[in-house]
Amino acid sequence: MIWLALTGPLHAGACTGAIESLQREVDARIEQEAGSGRTAPESTAAMRHRQPTPGSILQAEVALGEGGAAAAARAALARARSADQAGDPGGCEDAVAQARRILRGS
Repeated sequence: MIWLALTGPLHAGACTGAIESLQREVDARIEQEAGSGRTAPESTAAMRHRQPTPGSILQAEVALGEGGAAAAARAALARARSADQAGDPGGCEDAVAQARRILRGS
């Protein structure tokens, strides 16, 4: 029984570390853009004292016409996760590289 419980968390793909590292960069970029850009009215969720997530902040940024690079990098990371879980290291590495290029503006 214990073996079955451990099999899920032990499965990590070839580029899981790169994905996690880059995810921190994407989250930091979202925070930075949110702090420096335009503002919008407080959402209903915020009024209910719910903490924002990087995803909800990004949605608000995109609605303001900002955060495009972070959204594109986040989508590339989603593709990287899918490839990593599917055992496709080449696809994962390509998607991680794309996310890096997007974040660094090249």
